[in-house]
Amino acid sequence: MVLRKRDIELDLMDEKEPFRITNILYMIVIALGVLFRLGSYIQDRTLWYDEAMLASGIVQRNFSGLFEPLDYSQSAPIGFLLIVKFFISILGSSQRILRLYSFLTGIASIKLFYLLLKRSGFKRLYLGAAFYATVSPLIYYSTELKPYMPDAFFTIAALYLYKLYEDKKLPAWAYVLFCIFAVWISFPSIFIIGAITCYSFFLSMAGIAADLVSRNRDEIRDKFRIFIGSAVFGAAALLSFGICYITYTSKVSGNIDGMSMEYWKHLYFPLFPKKISEWNLIYLMLNNYLRFIFNEVGALSWILWIGGILLLFVRKNKLGGYSVLAVLFTLVASSIEQYPIQDRLLLFLVPFTILGIIFFAEVLMDLLKWKGFEVVLFILLISFNYSSLKYTDVNNMYREGQEAANLIYYLDNKIEEDEKLYIFANAVPIYEYHTGYKQGLTHFPEKVFESGQLIYGCKYWNLKCEPYKYITTIDEKRLKENIDSIVKYQRVYVLFYHYGEDAEYYLISELRKYGTVTYFMNEKNTPLYYFVRYAHLN
Repeated sequence: MVLRKRDIELDLMDEKEPFRITNILYMIVIALGVLFRLGSYIQDRTLWYDEAMLASGIVQRNFSGLFEPLDYSQSAPIGFLLIVKFFISILGSSQRILRLYSFLTGIASIKLFYLLLKRSGFKRLYLGAAFYATVSPLIYYSTELKPYMPDAFFTIAALYLYKLYEDKKLPAWAYVLFCIFAVWISFPSIFIIGAITCYSFFLSMAGIAADLVSRNRDEIRDKFRIFIGSAVFGAAALLSFGICYITYTSKVSGNIDGMSMEYWKHLYFPLFPKKISEWNLIYLMLNNYLRFIFNEVGALSWILWIGGILLLFVRKNKLGGYSVLAVLFTLVASSIEQYPIQDRLLLFLVPFTILGIIFFAEVLMDLLKWKGFEVVLFILLISFNYSSLKYTDVNNMYREGQEAANLIYYLDNKIEEDEKLYIFANAVPIYEYHTGYKQGLTHFPEKVFESGQLIYGCKYWNLKCEPYKYITTIDEKRLKENIDSIVKYQRVYVLFYHYGEDAEYYLISELRKYGTVTYFMNEKNTPLYYFVRYAHLN
């Protein structure tokens, strides 16, 4: 019986990685990555501003209501919303349950990444998994009520499942189903599936043409299967994406308020730059992405990433082509103002960046055969993720200016009958969440209004942005409206949350003209003030 080269390669992939003493070190690091995620999940920090707004639409609606534009101008894939709604309908709407889906995908992605490395011919599987497990944004977004970690999970799943199909370990119909459903659960999965199917389609077509000359029937049969499969998978994903866009995405993508539009409009990629300002914007975008992943070593990671991609092409590993096309499709979508280039929105590309860096490191280790060099290089590599060390201290898992839960709990139990509570406009979604949505609000108040002991503030600032910068100016008329609503009462708590320094300064400065303002409580720079009006104004 004659074994073909491809059959031998598949047999090698199924073999277990030989155990090395260094694997113990790598497994310890992987365990730390899992513990960091678990610790952050258990710690249960307060939902931050974006999470609180998204939670409003999920918690207050039934399943069918999720197909309509969401509260507070939020948007998320309908599949993501339905999964989170399913969890909270069974287990309750606590913060941990709201974040459960992201947490599960964050943990599962480590194992899936390991399997992808194994299936893709990498030699040091535990090293790669350890590096992946400790990348800081992948840890953080594993415990956030946003679809970013599931997006990264679907990137890895798309790559791994397609490799299984190529290796005849997964039937075509299974990957078709994956393509159909993935685009409903993860917006950017269409870029990933598109990259995989397009690259495989054209590569197999070129391979078939070459094999026709050599008349290698076995190779032609294999490549024709890949050719047809990639065409079917791409068509299935595109058709499903089109239906999703018409029935759902187009409605929610138009559900963006003016302030958000002001910020996002500066973050679309100039695909054909002509001005110096456009080249500067490209540099800012690249820097924003790499610093998001690796903090201060963004420049070095850029070199290793590009080097790794080039080496993937040299070694004829399809991950190189997938990486380039995935980035290209994302940039094209951004250039037509469909996908902003913002760090967390690009978390789905992080697995590609990690794959490139790991492959570069593997080639170096193969060239320098000294055993100790592998450990040295791993230490240098893992130092890219030094910012993840902050997760060793539970206090570092909180977000500055966002920890309102304890303050709200205190107010809910301690406020006196003759006292009022002023809720800063940005604090409205989180206050509503923690008090059971008694007002049923679905958007920020356009004007200040009162309900019992509560004063709901309105936004008294305007937003003008530059790329990755918020620039606020105070609206004097609306500021006065907020001030007047407070100073007419003798004693008022003032709750801030997700605030700018200007917004806090102007409100508190104006209040001090009418009474004393005490810094009453503070949770991670989330302040609760106490205003007492001057006696002569009573």
